[in-house]
Amino acid sequence: MSGFFEDLYVDDSNLKEAITKMALSLRPKWHNYEHSKIMIKDMNGGITNRLFSCYLEENGLNTSDSILFRLY
Repeated sequence: MSGFFEDLYVDDSNLKEAITKMALSLRPKWHNYEHSKIMIKDMNGGITNRLFSCYLEENGLNTSDSILFRLY
């Protein structure tokens, strides 16, 4: 998947939009849900990276369908 999202810039001003865009690319079936149902949780605790978990509200955080994003 190298370069899959190379044109996507992520910062605090577009964090939710960018993570949602990446999640929809990785989980095409999520297009069937309203974007407000796609949840993003800041996992805190990273020293040099930021970790975010992305999941569907109805499935909850601890499912095999959730996605972990690490941002440098």
